Amino acid sequence: MKNQTRSMRTIVSLILCILLLGSVFLAAPRVSADEMPSLPPEIPEELQRQIEEMYQMYHCIPIPGGAVQASELEEGGSYTFIEDAVLELDTDICLKTLCCAGSLTITGDASLSAEIVYAFDGRLRVEADVECPAMENPPESGLTWCNGLTGLDGIVIDGCSVDCPGIWGCRETVSIDNANVRADYISAINGYDQSDSVVEAGMIYAREGFYMGGGQLTVGYVWSWNVVFAGGVSIVDTVETDSDDDFVLEFPMAITEPAGARYQGGRFVDALGNPVDRVRIERLSISNPFLDVAPAAYYYNPVMWAVYSKITNGVKENLFGPDRGCTRAQAVTFLWRASGCPAPEKTDLAFADVPNDAYYADAVRWAVEKGITTGTSAKAFSPDRPCTRAQIITFIWRLAGSPAASWLSYYNDVPENAYYCKAANWAEENGIANGTSEGHFSPLKDCTRAEIVTFLFRFFN
Repeated sequence: MKNQTRSMRTIVSLILCILLLGSVFLAAPRVSADEMPSLPPEIPEELQRQIEEMYQMYHCIPIPGGAVQASELEEGGSYTFIEDAVLELDTDICLKTLCCAGSLTITGDASLSAEIVYAFDGRLRVEADVECPAMENPPESGLTWCNGLTGLDGIVIDGCSVDCPGIWGCRETVSIDNANVRADYISAINGYDQSDSVVEAGMIYAREGFYMGGGQLTVGYVWSWNVVFAGGVSIVDTVETDSDDDFVLEFPMAITEPAGARYQGGRFVDALGNPVDRVRIERLSISNPFLDVAPAAYYYNPVMWAVYSKITNGVKENLFGPDRGCTRAQAVTFLWRASGCPAPEKTDLAFADVPNDAYYADAVRWAVEKGITTGTSAKAFSPDRPCTRAQIITFIWRLAGSPAASWLSYYNDVPENAYYCKAANWAEENGIANGTSEGHFSPLKDCTRAEIVTFLFRFFN
């Protein structure tokens, strides 16, 4: 009986030890730096170093990954999930710091408040309301830059509300869908993708592209190598550009500082044409008016640019007609408008089929004066004839000054003696027009409205 009692006590003691060790991981006690629990040996050395650093800086208690409920965590605590984790907010909770050594998904019907939400080496996905107030006493060195939301392999904010000082996606896109977001800055090395959302940010930074498919954006500063806005946009303060790289803005703008500044040739310039690195923009607002122009379509940004630059309208209310053909009159008018509607030097026309009061008359006069077109004969322009791919790309090539192409055999269906040969190959080299299939340009095919505005968009930007 004594032996049985002694054995029972041993078992109970072992159970208590196991529970005590488990509490080191799960109860987030306030322990000193040298008391951090040992990590599993299979964790890579570099990851162990990061976990230890977060413990030294923020006292983040390492706990296992997997599915964890907020009610299991201590209010005001700091944690590092050592594996991929899902945190379900079954109750509102306020944490100091929340980190993950892999991917971290925050979901649930409650809300989270934390100074830092950070995924060391993986993606951060937010599906629940999160607030990240500024740190009261940030450390003098270390990971102070990750205040807010940080996911090294990208951040997805979907269907929730986020209010943070900063949102930082280091290696992939920061994607915001169906969400309300407020942030002092949003940074993404490989791009920023936002649709059907309301976003207010002090600064947007995207190294390899900015895409906006809808919703609304209000931002003070934009800094990027390549920015394309298409959707509801409102810039209320300043746009900064990097003078060493291309900066593309596709929307109408009201520039208030410096006086006389304008956007020209992919750059902001002052009244004298000198490049400027900073402009103040009053307000911008764009929405997609067309039911037949999807945000994912290759011609979405070109259509938005063409419409808001007053190059063309839709074929009827709510329809752009991207797959419809374009006449020669329409094509040369688009080109003329994209060039700023320059006044022709002469008013007479040699073409009997171009009435003086036709909407395209000045465009044809200008195009003839610039050597862009010579008509289909000495006396005819054929304004109502469909414009082919060969014709529109030749118009653009001649406007560019008929530059030489380094290679004249990109396409099997473009003979070297064809009038459009140099134009088609130049357009291929410069990313203005691609073929319709491998080795084929389809020069005699009627050019669609989507293709023409895309060619113009690429050339003028």
